[in-house]
Amino acid sequence: MRPGARHLNPLLDWVQRDDLPRGEVVRRLRMFIAAFQRRGARPRVSSYSTALARRLTSKELAITHAKLGKLVLLAESFQGERHPTKADITPEDVWFPLRAASLRFLVAPERGDWTPWVEAGRLSDLVPFLAYSLLVGPVRLARCPAPARGNWKKTCDRLFAQSGRGRPRRHCSDECTERRADMVKHQRRMEDV
Repeated sequence: MRPGARHLNPLLDWVQRDDLPRGEVVRRLRMFIAAFQRRGARPRVSSYSTALARRLTSKELAITHAKLGKLVLLAESFQGERHPTKADITPEDVWFPLRAASLRFLVAPERGDWTPWVEAGRLSDLVPFLAYSLLVGPVRLARCPAPARGNWKKTCDRLFAQSGRGRPRRHCSDECTERRADMVKHQRRMEDV
């Protein structure tokens, strides 16, 4: 099973919220990295990299959060209609996934094929690089158009990742899908009256 949107969505949720407990953030980061340790993942990550999440300092966590936030903003500007302002994105932010000093790369044979491997000295370099590798590949970002909880005049507007075959998701969660359906039913009832 290759890493995809289902592995990136918990991190997108963390980037958009600041109220997650530290233990939950570490769990999400470890699960994200573990997805790249499975056979068939490209790039593969060494088992040493999972240990980085256990030794995570508050400073490293804040840097990882900031880098992911800028990467998501940048990816959304290339994939969607929104464009970041110059204050949001600097030229340095465009190059950071490629200039991380703690990343080491290797290509090794695996089952008759060559597989790229990556190892990192810092989690704040590894996680944005892995997210970057998904965003330039099969994963696309979308904004949820469902009505916001408790206020149908506003939209949910949360970012979520989509990938895979079939019809893409339209909403970030099942709860938003239900809210959208309720709103459409309500609008139809109002039109019939």
